[in-house]
Amino acid sequence: YLEAKKDIDVSFIGAPLDSRVRLLRFLIKNNIDVKIWGEGWHDYSEFRAYYGGHLNRKDFIRIVNRTKINLSFTRNKYNGLHIKGRTFDLAGCRAFQLVDFYDEYQKYFKNDELVMFRDEKDLLKKIRYYLKNEKERETIAKKSSFCLFKKFSRERS
Repeated sequence: YLEAKKDIDVSFIGAPLDSRVRLLRFLIKNNIDVKIWGEGWHDYSEFRAYYGGHLNRKDFIRIVNRTKINLSFTRNKYNGLHIKGRTFDLAGCRAFQLVDFYDEYQKYFKNDELVMFRDEKDLLKKIRYYLKNEKERETIAKKSSFCLFKKFSRERS
């Protein structure tokens, strides 16, 4: 976790899978200021103004901590949902994130520790809500980070 000014509204870090391209197009079409990082996005000219390139680990942490809402899309290339390490990375950085709804995450996070979305309209609604509700966003981010600390410290003892 880094103390950083939250000067990025929404960001996504990852590869351009079909489901991700569709969601990011939808957000941009609905005037969400989203920044995109990761391999492969340079092939999409429509995202050129939003694309920031590839991130090394140090830059990843810096960007995550500067972002108000981190998008954690957990669909794989076959459009199936799965647990992603990125979700835990973001929680470890005390970063607020919106994650595809997947029951398996409820084994690790309580409802007040992680915010999930069901479809593009739900994602858009939650982005707009949490951009306006900084205090609630920060409370959830802290709880998700603390949740991981509690779980992993219990497993080590």
